[in-house]
Order: sequence, then C-alpha cells, then structure tokens
Amino acid sequence: MERLIKIPRFVRSLILYSCLIGALPVLILGYVSNTLYSNKLQEKVNRVSEQSLTQFQLRIEQILTMVDYSMTQFMNSHGLVAACRQRAGGEQL
Repeated sequence: MERLIKIPRFVRSLILYSCLIGALPVLILGYVSNTLYSNKLQEKVNRVSEQSLTQFQLRIEQILTMVDYSMTQFMNSHGLVAACRQRAGGEQL
C-alpha cells in the first residue's frame, strides 16, 4: 500500500497564506488595469464615432452646397431664362 506523506498543519497554513498573499496583489492589479483599459477604450470609441459623424456631416454639407450652386447656375442659364420669358402657345402644350 501507498503511504501518504502527512504535511504538518503549520506548513499547510503557511502555503495557503503565501498563495493568498501572492495572488491578492495580482488580482487587484488585474482588476484596476482592466477598468482603466476599458475606460480608455470607450473614450477612443467615442472619439472615433464623433469624428465619423463630423466627416459625414461635412460631406452632406458639401453635397448640398454643390446642389445649390448647380441649381443657381441652371436657373441663371440663358436658355432657361429665354424659355421662361417666352409665351406658351396652344401648339406648345
């Protein structure tokens, strides 16, 4: 039969407390670094989202400005002004 080696109670307590004392700082450091990293990551995501929305808004404003300019040029074109001043006759309808 195999004989189990008996470990004295003092040695078991010493090993248990050593593990707890060694693991506690590691757990605290992990929790704190995880919390800080999560906050930094969320700030970066918010910043990137804000930049994307600003770029989208600028593109829309640019498109609207181009449409406004094009419509102004079209309304002021000589052919359109002449056609609007001409009276419509029965055969033109």
